[in-house]
Amino acid sequence: MADAKPKPGVQAEREMRGRRAPHAHVFLLRHGEPDWSPGGGPSVNDPALTEFGRAQARAAAERLSKQRIDAIYVSPY
Repeated sequence: MADAKPKPGVQAEREMRGRRAPHAHVFLLRHGEPDWSPGGGPSVNDPALTEFGRAQARAAAERLSKQRIDAIYVSPY
């Protein structure tokens, strides 16, 4: 029986189980592009998003909607 493969050892079996187990995924997401000077006026403290920033937020929402999310952490900004 030269074709028989040797049985994996304990460490190899543990490694195989670890590779099959689900792993955590961490997503880091920055806010969309802010409109610091709406209409070209003075800078504001709590800006809305530009049109591009809203497109970025929609794209992020679309991508993340396909993921299982167990927790969300945000900064106060």
